[in-house]
Amino acid sequence: MTTDILSTLRDHAAASGRVWLQGPAPVTYAELWAATGRMANALAALGVRRGERLMLQVEKSAEALTLYLACLRAGVVFLPVNPAYTMAETRHFLTDAEPALVLVDDSRLAGLATAGVKAM
Repeated sequence: MTTDILSTLRDHAAASGRVWLQGPAPVTYAELWAATGRMANALAALGVRRGERLMLQVEKSAEALTLYLACLRAGVVFLPVNPAYTMAETRHFLTDAEPALVLVDDSRLAGLATAGVKAM
C-alpha cells in the first residue's frame, strides 16, 4: 500500500484534535491542513501555477514546512535554497531553475531587486 503525504495529512486532519506541532501554542493537523490550503490559494493568487517553481531561501521553520506542504497541494515545485548562500550562488539557482516566485527574508530582498525575478 502506498500513501502520499497529502493523503496522510488530510486523514490526520480529519481525526479531531491530533497535534502536529507541540509548543506553547500547539498546532493541530486540522489547523495545518487549513493553513496549507490558504497558502496554496495565496500562491495561485500570486500567479504561481501548477508545475512552476517556487524558490524559498529562509531559515528552517514550521512556516517553511507548511509552505512546502502548500506547494504540494498546489502542484508547485518547491525549491529550498540554503540561506547561507551568497548572492552569486543564489543567482545561479535563479538562472538555472527560473522560479515563478522567490520568497526570501527581508535581508535578501534588496539583492534580488536587480535579478529580474518576482520576489517577496
